[in-house]
Amino acid sequence: YKARGYRPLNPAKNGPVEADNTQVGINDYQSMTKAEIAEILTEKGIDFNPRDRKDKLLELLMAGD
Repeated sequence: YKARGYRPLNPAKNGPVEADNTQVGINDYQSMTKAEIAEILTEKGIDFNPRDRKDKLLELLMAGD
């Protein structure tokens, strides 16, 4: 696109992006197994379907916090 004379709209935002390796208060739930998440949901008294996928169980866990 540069050969045709186009310029980036916001040059400052089109620069390289640094990696952000900080954890954002998710208590590292992503590294837990489905069984561990199900156990926490049971301890908290949150009803769930055992056949649900891990991402659905994570949503329930986050909503329960």
